[in-house]
Amino acid sequence: MKFIVILTLSLFSLKSCLTDGTTINVVMDDAAGLERGSKVKCKGLEVGKVNDIKIVGNKVIASVKLMEDFQPTKGSTAQVNLENLFNDRNLTILPSESTEILANGDTIYAQSNVSLDIIKSIFKNSDIDSLTGELSLDSLSSNLIADSAKISKLMRDAGKILDLNKLLK
Repeated sequence: MKFIVILTLSLFSLKSCLTDGTTINVVMDDAAGLERGSKVKCKGLEVGKVNDIKIVGNKVIASVKLMEDFQPTKGSTAQVNLENLFNDRNLTILPSESTEILANGDTIYAQSNVSLDIIKSIFKNSDIDSLTGELSLDSLSSNLIADSAKISKLMRDAGKILDLNKLLK
């Protein structure tokens, strides 16, 4: 008898865990590297995960599962951001001033991230492979003079990235 009671309570708890939180849809022009499982953040805190991403017509729609204690407001927007230097992305919810809470299944729209577009442009126009692959410790020790041009290019590219970082702040 105790086993049945414990099993029943466990199933109710499991069902509660699986259904808690809100699922919303985020409509975007471009997923910009966002993937299933990407973090969803608001004001620097993780508030959910991307459940699914699909193309519908000329738009991308991400289904997002939010934590139970996070309640986004109507009029909020979203933005794809760079999570780290390994090119991981997150979806950031930008809350509105409204006090009306989004319901399960509601939709918000993503806005373009100018900062992310600038970073993509720098990486596209730079020879990133030369930053990471061509410059090795062996070549530095044996051919320091021959590698000085590579080092200069590396320093220029690093300067561009630092300048971009200052612009973004």
